[in-house]
Amino acid sequence: MKRHVLLIGTTAAVVLALAGGIAYATIPDGAGVIHACYVRGVGQLRVVDGTPCNPNETPLTWAQSGPQGPPGPQGPPGPAVTAYEFDNADVLYFDNSDTTIAHLDLPAGNYLLHAKGVFGNFTATSDGSAVLNHCHLANPNGVSIDRANFYLMLANGFGVHVMTQSLQAAVTLATPGTVSLICRAEAVGGAPTSVGVVHRKLEALPVGQIVTSG
Repeated sequence: MKRHVLLIGTTAAVVLALAGGIAYATIPDGAGVIHACYVRGVGQLRVVDGTPCNPNETPLTWAQSGPQGPPGPQGPPGPAVTAYEFDNADVLYFDNSDTTIAHLDLPAGNYLLHAKGVFGNFTATSDGSAVLNHCHLANPNGVSIDRANFYLMLANGFGVHVMTQSLQAAVTLATPGTVSLICRAEAVGGAPTSVGVVHRKLEALPVGQIVTSG
Protein backbone atom coordinates (compact mmCIF):
# COMPACT_ATOMS: atom_id res chain seq x y z
CA MET A 1 0.00 0.00 0.00
CA LYS A 2 2.78 2.39 0.80
CA ARG A 3 4.51 1.65 -2.50
CA HIS A 4 1.32 2.55 -4.40
CA VAL A 5 0.96 5.86 -2.52
CA LEU A 6 4.57 6.85 -3.23
CA LEU A 7 4.10 6.09 -6.93
CA ILE A 8 1.06 8.28 -7.11
CA GLY A 9 2.85 11.08 -5.29
CA THR A 10 5.81 10.89 -7.66
CA THR A 11 3.58 10.91 -10.73
CA ALA A 12 1.73 13.93 -9.43
CA ALA A 13 4.99 15.77 -8.83
CA VAL A 14 6.11 15.11 -12.41
CA VAL A 15 2.79 16.35 -13.77
CA LEU A 16 3.01 19.52 -11.67
CA ALA A 17 6.57 20.11 -12.75
CA LEU A 18 5.60 19.77 -16.40
CA ALA A 19 2.65 22.11 -15.91
CA GLY A 20 4.87 24.63 -14.17
CA GLY A 21 7.34 24.42 -17.05
CA ILE A 22 4.59 25.09 -19.58
CA ALA A 23 3.34 28.10 -17.59
CA TYR A 24 6.84 29.49 -17.21
CA ALA A 25 7.46 29.18 -20.93
CA THR A 26 4.48 31.46 -21.71
CA ILE A 27 5.18 34.15 -19.10
CA PRO A 28 5.45 36.83 -20.33
CA ASP A 29 3.43 36.28 -23.47
CA GLY A 30 4.67 36.89 -27.00
CA ALA A 31 4.06 40.64 -26.67
CA GLY A 32 6.09 40.88 -23.46
CA VAL A 33 2.99 41.28 -21.25
CA ILE A 34 2.71 39.56 -17.84
CA HIS A 35 -0.79 38.41 -16.76
CA ALA A 36 -1.89 37.92 -13.15
CA CYS A 37 -5.02 37.44 -11.05
CA TYR A 38 -5.57 39.42 -7.87
CA VAL A 39 -7.98 38.43 -5.06
CA ARG A 40 -9.69 41.54 -3.74
CA GLY A 41 -9.67 41.97 0.04
CA VAL A 42 -7.10 39.25 0.56
CA GLY A 43 -4.11 40.60 -1.31
CA GLN A 44 -3.33 37.31 -3.01
CA LEU A 45 -1.70 37.62 -6.43
CA ARG A 46 -0.89 34.82 -8.82
CA VAL A 47 0.77 35.00 -12.21
CA VAL A 48 -0.98 33.08 -15.00
CA ASP A 49 -0.14 32.11 -18.54
CA GLY A 50 -3.14 33.80 -20.12
CA THR A 51 -5.85 31.58 -18.61
CA PRO A 52 -8.96 33.43 -17.36
CA CYS A 53 -9.13 34.55 -13.74
CA ASN A 54 -11.70 33.22 -11.29
CA PRO A 55 -14.87 35.25 -10.66
CA ASN A 56 -13.52 36.55 -7.34
CA GLU A 57 -10.27 37.73 -8.93
CA THR A 58 -9.31 40.88 -10.76
CA PRO A 59 -7.15 40.45 -13.87
CA LEU A 60 -3.99 42.55 -13.96
CA THR A 61 -1.41 43.03 -16.69
CA TRP A 62 1.89 44.86 -16.94
CA ALA A 63 4.74 45.05 -19.42
CA GLN A 64 7.99 43.32 -18.62
CA SER A 65 10.10 46.19 -19.98
CA GLY A 66 8.01 49.06 -18.64
CA PRO A 67 7.01 52.26 -20.45
CA GLN A 68 9.50 54.47 -22.26
CA GLY A 69 11.08 56.92 -19.84
CA PRO A 70 11.67 60.63 -20.52
CA PRO A 71 14.85 61.61 -22.38
CA GLY A 72 17.91 62.24 -20.23
CA PRO A 73 19.82 65.52 -19.99
CA GLN A 74 22.08 66.65 -22.82
CA GLY A 75 25.56 65.17 -22.51
CA PRO A 76 28.76 67.17 -22.90
CA PRO A 77 29.95 67.78 -26.46
CA GLY A 78 32.43 65.34 -27.88
CA PRO A 79 35.84 66.27 -29.23
CA ALA A 80 35.76 68.66 -32.15
CA VAL A 81 37.07 67.65 -35.52
CA THR A 82 40.66 68.71 -36.08
CA ALA A 83 40.66 72.22 -37.53
CA TYR A 84 43.17 72.84 -40.28
CA GLU A 85 44.21 75.68 -42.56
CA PHE A 86 46.77 75.37 -45.33
CA ASP A 87 47.57 77.89 -48.05
CA ASN A 88 50.41 78.09 -50.56
CA ALA A 89 49.78 81.74 -51.46
CA ASP A 90 52.34 84.32 -50.39
CA VAL A 91 51.58 86.59 -47.48
CA LEU A 92 53.86 89.62 -47.14
CA TYR A 93 54.53 91.51 -43.94
CA PHE A 94 56.59 94.61 -43.43
CA ASP A 95 58.30 96.92 -40.94
CA ASN A 96 56.88 96.71 -37.42
CA SER A 97 53.39 95.92 -38.65
CA ASP A 98 51.64 92.90 -37.13
CA THR A 99 50.15 90.75 -39.89
CA THR A 100 47.89 87.73 -39.42
CA ILE A 101 49.48 84.87 -41.34
CA ALA A 102 46.80 82.28 -40.55
CA HIS A 103 43.85 81.92 -38.19
CA LEU A 104 41.28 79.34 -37.06
CA ASP A 105 37.81 79.80 -35.57
CA LEU A 106 37.37 77.13 -32.89
CA PRO A 107 34.58 76.00 -30.56
CA ALA A 108 35.17 75.86 -26.82
CA GLY A 109 37.57 73.12 -25.74
CA ASN A 110 41.19 72.15 -25.18
CA TYR A 111 43.53 72.20 -28.18
CA LEU A 112 47.10 71.52 -29.19
CA LEU A 113 48.08 74.13 -31.78
CA HIS A 114 50.75 73.74 -34.43
CA ALA A 115 51.79 76.44 -36.88
CA LYS A 116 54.36 76.29 -39.65
CA GLY A 117 55.54 78.42 -42.56
CA VAL A 118 58.39 78.93 -45.01
CA PHE A 119 59.74 82.46 -44.63
CA GLY A 120 61.79 84.36 -47.22
CA ASN A 121 63.54 87.73 -47.00
CA PHE A 122 62.56 89.73 -50.08
CA THR A 123 64.06 92.99 -48.85
CA ALA A 124 65.80 94.71 -51.79
CA THR A 125 69.17 95.87 -50.49
CA SER A 126 72.74 95.62 -51.67
CA ASP A 127 74.39 95.45 -48.27
CA GLY A 128 73.07 92.07 -47.12
CA SER A 129 70.77 93.59 -44.51
CA ALA A 130 69.29 91.20 -41.99
CA VAL A 131 65.64 91.16 -41.05
CA LEU A 132 64.62 90.20 -37.53
CA ASN A 133 61.25 88.44 -37.55
CA HIS A 134 58.85 88.18 -34.62
CA CYS A 135 56.11 85.55 -34.92
CA HIS A 136 53.72 84.33 -32.25
CA LEU A 137 50.62 82.24 -31.70
CA ALA A 138 47.87 84.29 -30.10
CA ASN A 139 44.78 83.19 -28.20
CA PRO A 140 41.38 84.88 -28.78
CA ASN A 141 42.36 87.66 -26.37
CA GLY A 142 45.49 88.45 -28.41
CA VAL A 143 47.81 87.04 -25.73
CA SER A 144 50.93 85.32 -27.04
CA ILE A 145 51.05 81.60 -26.14
CA ASP A 146 54.20 80.75 -28.14
CA ARG A 147 56.79 82.91 -29.86
CA ALA A 148 59.68 82.61 -32.32
CA ASN A 149 62.28 85.28 -33.12
CA PHE A 150 64.63 84.63 -36.04
CA TYR A 151 66.85 86.39 -38.56
CA LEU A 152 66.59 86.25 -42.34
CA MET A 153 69.68 87.40 -44.24
CA LEU A 154 70.47 88.49 -47.80
CA ALA A 155 73.72 87.36 -49.37
CA ASN A 156 74.91 90.81 -50.58
CA GLY A 157 71.67 91.30 -52.49
CA PHE A 158 71.84 88.02 -54.39
CA GLY A 159 69.19 85.38 -53.81
CA VAL A 160 66.63 85.05 -51.06
CA HIS A 161 67.33 83.64 -47.62
CA VAL A 162 64.58 81.08 -46.86
CA MET A 163 63.86 79.47 -43.51
CA THR A 164 61.16 77.14 -42.16
CA GLN A 165 59.78 77.99 -38.73
CA SER A 166 57.18 76.23 -36.58
CA LEU A 167 55.41 77.03 -33.33
CA GLN A 168 53.20 74.99 -31.06
CA ALA A 169 51.21 75.58 -27.91
CA ALA A 170 48.33 74.23 -25.84
CA VAL A 171 45.29 76.40 -25.26
CA THR A 172 41.98 76.14 -23.41
CA LEU A 173 38.99 78.04 -24.81
CA ALA A 174 36.14 78.53 -22.36
CA THR A 175 34.04 79.95 -25.19
CA PRO A 176 34.35 79.82 -28.98
CA GLY A 177 37.13 82.02 -30.31
CA THR A 178 39.86 82.61 -32.90
CA VAL A 179 43.51 81.61 -32.60
CA SER A 180 46.02 83.27 -34.91
CA LEU A 181 49.58 83.13 -36.20
CA ILE A 182 50.87 86.73 -36.31
CA CYS A 183 54.22 88.01 -37.60
CA ARG A 184 56.07 91.31 -38.04
CA ALA A 185 59.47 92.27 -39.40
CA GLU A 186 62.18 94.52 -38.02
CA ALA A 187 64.98 95.79 -40.26
CA VAL A 188 68.44 95.51 -38.74
CA GLY A 189 70.28 97.42 -41.48
CA GLY A 190 67.76 100.25 -41.67
CA ALA A 191 66.28 99.41 -45.09
CA PRO A 192 62.51 98.87 -45.52
CA THR A 193 61.72 95.20 -45.08
CA SER A 194 59.61 92.76 -47.04
CA VAL A 195 59.17 89.15 -45.87
CA GLY A 196 57.01 86.55 -47.60
CA VAL A 197 55.50 83.38 -46.13
CA VAL A 198 54.46 80.35 -48.17
CA HIS A 199 53.20 76.86 -47.24
CA ARG A 200 51.40 78.40 -44.30
CA LYS A 201 49.75 75.89 -41.97
CA LEU A 202 47.82 76.24 -38.73
CA GLU A 203 46.09 73.26 -37.16
CA ALA A 204 44.27 72.62 -33.87
CA LEU A 205 44.03 69.11 -32.45
CA PRO A 206 41.32 68.70 -29.77
CA VAL A 207 42.55 67.00 -26.58
CA GLY A 208 40.73 65.86 -23.46
CA GLN A 209 42.90 67.53 -20.84
CA ILE A 210 45.87 69.90 -20.68
CA VAL A 211 48.41 69.44 -17.89
CA THR A 212 51.18 72.02 -17.57
CA SER A 213 54.38 71.76 -15.53
CA GLY A 214 56.23 74.43 -13.63
